[in-house]
Amino acid sequence: MAVWSTTNIREITASKRIDSEFFHPKYLLAESLVNSLEDVIPLGQIGKFKIGPFGSAFHVKNYDKASEYRYIRGKDVKPFQLLNDDNVYMPEKDFIRLSKYAVQEDDLLISVVGTLGNVAIVPDDVKGIFSCKSTIFRDSTVSPTYLLAYFNTKYGKECLLRRQRGAVQTGLNKEDLKTVPVPVFNDEIHKQIGGNVKKAISLGRKSQELYQQAITLLEKELGLDKIAFEKPKSYTASFREVLAFSRIDGEHFQPKFRKIREVIENYKNGFERLSSNIKVVKPDYQLKNHPTNTIQYIELSNINPSMGYIDRIEEMDVKKAPSRAKRMVFTGDVIASSVVGSVDKAGLVSETENGHIASNGFFQFRSDYYSPEFLLLLIKSNFVKEQFHQQSTGGILSAVPDQNLKYIIIPKIDVALQNQITELVKESHIKVRESKQLLEQAKNRVEELIEAVATK
Repeated sequence: MAVWSTTNIREITASKRIDSEFFHPKYLLAESLVNSLEDVIPLGQIGKFKIGPFGSAFHVKNYDKASEYRYIRGKDVKPFQLLNDDNVYMPEKDFIRLSKYAVQEDDLLISVVGTLGNVAIVPDDVKGIFSCKSTIFRDSTVSPTYLLAYFNTKYGKECLLRRQRGAVQTGLNKEDLKTVPVPVFNDEIHKQIGGNVKKAISLGRKSQELYQQAITLLEKELGLDKIAFEKPKSYTASFREVLAFSRIDGEHFQPKFRKIREVIENYKNGFERLSSNIKVVKPDYQLKNHPTNTIQYIELSNINPSMGYIDRIEEMDVKKAPSRAKRMVFTGDVIASSVVGSVDKAGLVSETENGHIASNGFFQFRSDYYSPEFLLLLIKSNFVKEQFHQQSTGGILSAVPDQNLKYIIIPKIDVALQNQITELVKESHIKVRESKQLLEQAKNRVEELIEAVATK
């Protein structure tokens, strides 16, 4: 069925835009609601913009894991906060050379290429350079934490996205961003909303610290924190190994995989196969037997890769559900991607997701022996993820076949240490849920203030 909308020639002339997306009804409605408020100021009048370095100013080959200076990529700019997992860093000499592009505390980073319209705030402990795929907004006369909440509402987001340009690769430019309308309320409201955002970000960072403590405990116990994994130019494998694993591809026999297995096999408390005390649940749920007309669906993109929780859920009609929706998950299950390119996507099913449906692109692990939190950390640990890499098959889209899970081994960690790790992960997830709730409250408050005008 054809869908269309109309606009006045006067609006086209005034905006100097002729692309239909700019006049999409959802964007027009959002902006008209914002502009109906008493005090609305264009973004360009309340602060300054700065564009990141273009071209060959910075190269991937310059990444330096030992450095403290971060290179903030476009994909690192997430709603509200910067991604704090899989960060990349640059040598000090490059940071000095590009210092005019250094971020400052309370800068707002707006993603302007690729994934558009994400807005995050820069915390006080980040030293780094931002890329050309994001734009800095700083020196605002309005609370940056209030602005952060506004731009993460549906209205702020749509006012940003309305200004995208381009066909094959869309983007946001500085001049267009200057025209984004910003509703301004009194200082008390800004303080209240900004306070919730600050508290939420603080909780989020504390959550990450606790989770990292748990990872560090596990890696130190095994001594993996002292091992440097480097890929040599050449290496060999015995004919016996080739026969044992029925593999002839060189990737399978990388020395780092052998080193990891040696560490686990020589662990002081011994080791066991992953499947010894962990059940691998089969994807056999039949949607035709589902008791309601809708499902809450979990796919790979719904997993937060940094800390192993399910970030959001998609509700859909059973009849429109994808064929891969074949897993019913329950509280305490751990679901982990079987696709090698996204092995970091492993999440713990909480009470909120009990009985939801997940993609068969996940493995589904369950254990009566290990706590759910410790099981999550095991599955997300580098020594298990690297074994997933080793056991993967396929070319362009490599994945781990179910039958290859029998080759994966894990150390028998002392119960006292298991309990310590469990408590850290549990507390970490409690704090991240509190953080999400506060951010939602801040967003909802801004949306309520805007929508209050429409009801008058």
